[in-house]
Order: sequence, then structure tokens, then C-alpha cells
Amino acid sequence: MTLCCAAGNEIMRLLFGPTFADTGHLLGILSFMTLLSATGTVILNLLIAVHRETALFRITLVFAAVGTVLAWIGIVLYGGTGAAVAMVVTSAASQVALAVMPQTRDYARPALYAGLRAAIAVCAGAAAGVALADHPFVASAVALAVYALTLVVVGVANRDEWEFVRTVFAAARNASTGSGQRHG
Repeated sequence: MTLCCAAGNEIMRLLFGPTFADTGHLLGILSFMTLLSATGTVILNLLIAVHRETALFRITLVFAAVGTVLAWIGIVLYGGTGAAVAMVVTSAASQVALAVMPQTRDYARPALYAGLRAAIAVCAGAAAGVALADHPFVASAVALAVYALTLVVVGVANRDEWEFVRTVFAAARNASTGSGQRHG
């Protein structure tokens, strides 16, 4: 997500050619759907597991209508950008609604809270990248550095995560040197 915001035009140009370079901002906007999709999937499955399908259905129905209206207005006023923003706003608002509704809040709030710190890091990195958008490679490096630093500051990347990363690299190093292989 951070890279999509920082260097969306470059990514679109590299993937689809120069005619798509000016659509990078859409990639940046829609990349926020990845985080919303992750939290939404957790909330969806959790609400089904605890038999809150009726409340989930009601919110889904309301926000399908709201999203349609917002997308139509967004398209009329701002074209594809308006549609992309409408999609992200609608998805976020529906999850907030689930976190507020008495029937679902005890389940939706923890899922949203778990994603909130990561979202803060993504937004910080994306903002840094967008500020340097005229220099996509510098923007990407700065965006990733700000993202990583923010993950540490907000407590997403703590000692346990660093130990996990160290273990993964040690296992990969052992596998590549053959010390993890059996000799018979």
C-alpha cells in the first residue's frame, strides 16, 4: 500500500505501459482496500461464527446502497477518482458501523483495533511518499523507511516480530548452506 501511494504512476507505467502512468493515483487510493479487505474478512468470518449474520446482512445491504449512491456522485463529480474514493470510504464506514452497532461491536472492534496501528503506519509512509511523488524512487525509499519506523513507534513491530524475522533469516541461511540437510 505504501509503495502504491508513493510510486503509483511508476508502478502502473512499468506494469501496463506509459498510457497508464497517469492512473497511479487510483492504484494508491484503491490500495487501501487491501487493509479494509483484511479487517473485513476477519469481521465477516467472526460474525458468521458467532451467528450475527442478520446484523451483518443489514449493514451490508445499507452500505451497498450507500456505496452505489456515493460512487455515482463520485463518478459524476470526479470520474474514476471519485469512484475509487467512494469505494474506500464506503468500506471503511461499513466496518465502523459494525464496530458501533450493539449486536456486532464486541466482535468488530477488536478486529478494527488490531488493524488500526498498521493503518497508521501505512498512512504515515504513504503521506511521506506522496510528499515526494516527483521523485518516485526517493519517494519509495522514504515511504518504506517512514512505514517501518512507524511500525516500531506504534508497537506493531516489537521484540517478538524481530525475533521471528531473525529466526526466518537464520533458517533460510541454514537451508542455503546445507547445514539443515541430513547426511546419510
